[in-house]
Amino acid sequence: FGSCGAWDYLSHIYLQDEDDPEKKIELARFITTYHREGRYIVDVTPMMVHLLKGGKRTLRFNISPEWNQQAYLTKMDFRFSNRKKGYVPREATFLFGGGNFNETYNDKFSPIDVDIPASAKRVEIWVVISGHGMKTGNCAEFCRHQHEFTIGGSKYMEDHETVGNQEGCIAEIENGMVPNQGGTWWFGRGGWCPGQQVEPWIVDVTNDVTPGEKATISYKAYLNGSEPPADSGNIVMTSYLVVHE
Repeated sequence: FGSCGAWDYLSHIYLQDEDDPEKKIELARFITTYHREGRYIVDVTPMMVHLLKGGKRTLRFNISPEWNQQAYLTKMDFRFSNRKKGYVPREATFLFGGGNFNETYNDKFSPIDVDIPASAKRVEIWVVISGHGMKTGNCAEFCRHQHEFTIGGSKYMEDHETVGNQEGCIAEIENGMVPNQGGTWWFGRGGWCPGQQVEPWIVDVTNDVTPGEKATISYKAYLNGSEPPADSGNIVMTSYLVVHE
């Protein structure tokens, strides 16, 4: 307790874009613990698309806000394995980001057309979403925000049903959440728990696209099934359409 940070901070592993050094590609997201060491394991296979060219690349680990003076000792391992699935990720098209969760949140998202190569074997929507802030209704940390992706006439909803469950994060111990922290670590939250990786939400949409043709993807978010009201926190989101060949 004496040496580990007291607060839960957003942490990210970014890859520097080859063509634009100022651009950061999010590979993984974590939340720091309350007063405990953390250990995080996350499968980022779809994001290996960004490393296909090989060569020397630059990573950045943002463990907390720049103004936080807490020091962290960090060890990072990358583990590569061939699971013999019969396909590997070859293309990843960025779809939508997040932003201030309010009455105009959905206005900035227009449908996106993506060319699906004829050689595609599997197509996935890959999303990392977490809600933050303590504004109206304790959103978006403690409110039930929902995210709907539409492709080929099919709708897929990422929902956060553990909001309101005061033991929601206790149930995540078996999925890597660090137990016995300080603070209010046990409360269910909008897409994350302190001391755990933010798990990517992956949807197999292979049957919703036609190889060799375009696919149209649209996105809309809700709060408890309705349009988000003003001042409802912040949504941090990275989403891609990933093509495997």
